[in-house]
Amino acid sequence: MPNTKTFDKKNYIVLGVLIRSNRISQGYSLRDLAQLTNISHTLISNIEKGKQIPAEDTLIDIFRTLKLKFYDDRNIISEFNDFYDEIMKLLFNNEYSEAKTLMIEVMKKEDIYINSVEVVNYVILKLFFHTLTDTFNEDTDLLIDHYTKMLDFYSEDQKQLFYFIIGLNNWNNEHYNIATDYFEKALTLGNQMYDVFIKEYNISSLIRQYKFMDAMKYSNEVIKEYEDRTIYIRAMKVKLQVARIYYHIAKNKEVEKLVNYVHQFAIKFQILELIDECAMLRAAIAIRHKDFDLAVRLIATMPHQNEASAVLLKFKVAFEQDKIDDIEKYYKEILLLENIKKHEKIFIYLTIQCMSKVESVYDKELYYKNISRLCEIATENNDQEMIGIAYNYLIMYYHEERRYKKALLISEKLLRLKKIRI
Repeated sequence: MPNTKTFDKKNYIVLGVLIRSNRISQGYSLRDLAQLTNISHTLISNIEKGKQIPAEDTLIDIFRTLKLKFYDDRNIISEFNDFYDEIMKLLFNNEYSEAKTLMIEVMKKEDIYINSVEVVNYVILKLFFHTLTDTFNEDTDLLIDHYTKMLDFYSEDQKQLFYFIIGLNNWNNEHYNIATDYFEKALTLGNQMYDVFIKEYNISSLIRQYKFMDAMKYSNEVIKEYEDRTIYIRAMKVKLQVARIYYHIAKNKEVEKLVNYVHQFAIKFQILELIDECAMLRAAIAIRHKDFDLAVRLIATMPHQNEASAVLLKFKVAFEQDKIDDIEKYYKEILLLENIKKHEKIFIYLTIQCMSKVESVYDKELYYKNISRLCEIATENNDQEMIGIAYNYLIMYYHEERRYKKALLISEKLLRLKKIRI
């Protein structure tokens, strides 16, 4: 049981969140819990909202009914706060492996922290780590949905991070327009120290929607702030985002200039993920110029040869050259990659590409179904690059079926959807 004599207002609000969270997860309405505890449902509601200080006997009855524990030891709170500050600092500085080591230690005491006055901050830290590193499982959506129900009780700083988390989760699932909405919400709240971090991810989301002017505006702000704070790895990541904008508008010289700058930094400090990204952008330009030998050599310089990015580029080279055996080979490799399986859009897109070239895997009904689904996903998420790809596949399909009127209607729809803001 909590020691109510040591409680301040914040503690009562968090205690209310804990009660509300467990009541909802156990399937009780306010009236259900009122009936079980013989306590007014209005009183329980006020306790959950932190509006009313409950008597100790009242809390005992609620805790017993919900089978709740509560830890309010000051040493526990101090220990968690130290972990929280250090992990957030490591994440901000792009030191993910060190953050992971500490996060494993924190999660060993989940049962304590989730039943303490730090419950909200613990949930935020856990969700933030997993959404930022895209390492969580199918429970992420359930956990986010559950704690969204408590959003009204959070502080402004907590709301800011929670909106950021929702944005990151949508970003990971390639729902770019929804992600941007939540990033923008997060920027109106809380601690301005995190604004630069939020903007960094919003840049990527905006680029996917071809909102290049907005992305470029944020990029200039973010690069300057990261460099002022000497967080150079994140500054370099944003420079590569700018390079992607130039790539999309076919300014290849500008891409090369930025990539060369970042690559020199990455080589000097052996930042493997940046070396990978530089090679990817250079290979993409080589493929655009049909210089496939150069593309293959560039892909070979990527440190992570067996990971998704390298295999996807190998597939793309094979596809552009109509090398049927290699298309099928790399497609089979891609199907084994866990981080591809969970991304419906990429999985469907690659399946369509493979079917369009490899007769042995072609299935007319499935091919049409996949194209239609890809059009839906791209449109829902305002993924401008994929909108162009998916609808062009659909137009080609209708042409092959000699359904020219339908192809024309789809062409007109594509023109309405392609909203490029350079």
